[in-house]
Order: sequence, then structure tokens, then C-alpha cells
Amino acid sequence: ASGAFAVGLALGGVAFAAGHLSLSILAVNVASMIGLALGIDYALLTVSRFREARAKGASPDEAAAGAARHAGGTVALSGLTVAIGFLALLLVPLNELRSAVLGGLLVTLASVLVAATLLPVALGALGDRIELGRWRAPRDDGGARWRAWSRRVCARPWTVLLVAGLPLLLLAAQALRLDPRIPRGDWLPPSIES
Repeated sequence: ASGAFAVGLALGGVAFAAGHLSLSILAVNVASMIGLALGIDYALLTVSRFREARAKGASPDEAAAGAARHAGGTVALSGLTVAIGFLALLLVPLNELRSAVLGGLLVTLASVLVAATLLPVALGALGDRIELGRWRAPRDDGGARWRAWSRRVCARPWTVLLVAGLPLLLLAAQALRLDPRIPRGDWLPPSIES
């Protein structure tokens, strides 16, 4: 929900900017794609901090404030990193790319603002109702399952490499079919103008 809200905010900003600038449809595509990714990522981080605080006995409001405090810095740093990546793309003088940069910057800003302000308020208001959609309670085994998994992987590294690597190699083998040469002038039918 926070990702969708951030995308909506960013698309509103893109629509406003389109009244003053010549923008490509890429702004909408990038804003939607990046906004959902950042919104989900930032929400997962904030909700996990909220749940940790609730498990330690904090009230919903205290847990929400703690989640905003602890996850907020990470969210802001992540957003700054994404924004710097988009700003570097402004060096390329293409309108389509600059449109994508605008969409990416707006949705990054919206995602950080939603995760730092609206999401903690919603978590505080929801309290324990945040767990209503869970099918089962999380197991807190102190990481025993992951330690057992890592022992199995370390015991047979070549088997794991084969099992994980063969499907990847089969998928990557399709790259051999790519033809990177520029097409010749006779590849279009002579009847069309281009």
C-alpha cells in the first residue's frame, strides 16, 4: 500500500511537470517500477522494526516511533543512493532518459517520505492488527534453520553449484542466439518508406 501511494504521489508530480516540460512515457514506467520496488523494500524494513519493538513489549505508538527512528536513517540513505544514481543519468542529453530520471527522482522522494512519515503513523494506528493477514506465527529459532542450511551447503559445495548453476547456464545459453551486428539496409521491405 505504501508503494502504491508513493507511485500515486510521483505520478501526480509527473503529470504536473508534463504541463511545463516535454516528457516521455518512460517517466510513468520508471516511476511505477521503481516506486513499487522501493515502497515494498522500505515497508518491509519499517514493519520488521515495528514487529521487533512490539515483541519486546513496546506499545504500538512506541514501536512505531522506534521503527521510524531506526529504519528512517536506513531508508533515507537508501533513497539518497537511488537519487544519486538517477542524477548521474542526467549527464546523457536524451529527452527520454531525462524523463525517466524525473520519474525516478520523484518516486524515490515520495517513497522515502511515505516510509518516514505515513507508514509509522499507520503502523501505530494498526497496532497488533498488522498481524491479521498472517497465516502462521513466525518461528524464532535463533537462526537454527539457516545454520542447518549453511552446513548442508558447505558439506557439498560442488553439488550445490551444479544444482544451482545448471539452470542458470541453460538460461544464459540463450545469449548465444543474440546477433549484436547492426542490421543491413536491406532488412526492411522496399515497399515501406523507412
